[in-house]
Amino acid sequence: MRFKDFHRNIQVRIAENFISSTVSTMVFPFMAIYFAGHFGAKITGMIMIFNIIIGIISGLYGGYFADKIGRKRMIQLSGVLRIGAYTMMAAANSPWFESPVITFLMMTVNSVCWGIGGPASRAMLIDVSTPENRKFVFAISYWFNNLSFAAGSIIGAFLIKSHRFELFAALSVSAVVSWVLVQYFIEETYVPKRVATKEKPRVLREMATNYSLVLKDRLFVKYMTAIILIMSLEVQLTNYVGIRLEKEMSVHTLNFFSNAIHIDGVRMMGFLQTENTLVVVAATALVTMLFKKYKEYSILMAGLAIYTIGYTIIGFSNSPLLLLFAMVLATIGEISYAPVSESKLADIADDEHRSAYMAVAGMKWNLGMVIASVCVSLGSFIPSWAMSTMFFVMGVISIYLMHVIFAAPAKHADKPLQTAMIP
Repeated sequence: MRFKDFHRNIQVRIAENFISSTVSTMVFPFMAIYFAGHFGAKITGMIMIFNIIIGIISGLYGGYFADKIGRKRMIQLSGVLRIGAYTMMAAANSPWFESPVITFLMMTVNSVCWGIGGPASRAMLIDVSTPENRKFVFAISYWFNNLSFAAGSIIGAFLIKSHRFELFAALSVSAVVSWVLVQYFIEETYVPKRVATKEKPRVLREMATNYSLVLKDRLFVKYMTAIILIMSLEVQLTNYVGIRLEKEMSVHTLNFFSNAIHIDGVRMMGFLQTENTLVVVAATALVTMLFKKYKEYSILMAGLAIYTIGYTIIGFSNSPLLLLFAMVLATIGEISYAPVSESKLADIADDEHRSAYMAVAGMKWNLGMVIASVCVSLGSFIPSWAMSTMFFVMGVISIYLMHVIFAAPAKHADKPLQTAMIP
């Protein structure tokens, strides 16, 4: 299986996501610093929480309407809104005019855009992929996402202070390019069935019905529980683990090519984040090739086990070398389990409510952050060895739930959507 063998929608979406993600990563990871400089830390925290909530709510609407009016129309709508938001953000950070309030409002609009377009985009990839190539599709998408994050964050770190207007202008251009690609090179993959009725549609009632069906899917609930626990381990790095390292880790000196490098807890956290991204970019193809001959179940179980061991060590260790080794383990585990778990989600999701499933699944990071926040509070009075034990238990629970999911009989046969227009 090669990239050129994918459906054209997959090729275009991966290319478009890479362009937009690279440029957006140059800006948005640094917006907390921008707002803190204008509004203060307390207000900035509330701004970030507000945008997360808006993203969750708009994601629920996006998942509902993508199943009602089609995937492409929702992606197009989010693209038009994003062009307007990015253009306004550029104008509000130009050499002639600056308004952090307008920047905040347009950032909120951008959160809405990701909410209404994200479920449709993920559902479209599933629509045009097959059980045979789906794992590879998600592996390629995962690799490009991490590459865009690595490239964008490095460029943004150097340019965000001195060339903020130019970066926002680049965001606007990338949004236009993305819209053109979607408009002219992507086909609709799902045409909803038309049901003749004289009653006016009641959106909130229908949304409640659709999402209640999703949440009544016991297999999906088990999947979400497992994946949220898995995600919560990863985000511990910038939450509990970062705080623990800053407090517990003394300054270490490492000799690197005859140069002494002094590492404290804060720098160690930065090294671990960078290492995670670099290992993903450098090792994804190798790990995928080495595990190609093994069954998905074996790859998932091994990946989750290695991932759990890695983050268990990171939860208590203060040794730089051991921490770096543990992050290699955790990242290899991540590379192994991520494509398989995404592919399994595609198998679980019901065809007619696929975008609704994707909308709920898209909350995994937000819910994982909630658990991570609780761990920050627990870590203030629980020793690090106890926190690591809890991380290990969370990983074991995830492994068990994934085992149950794979052992369950197939919900439905994989087949093309009857209402999709796929050549």
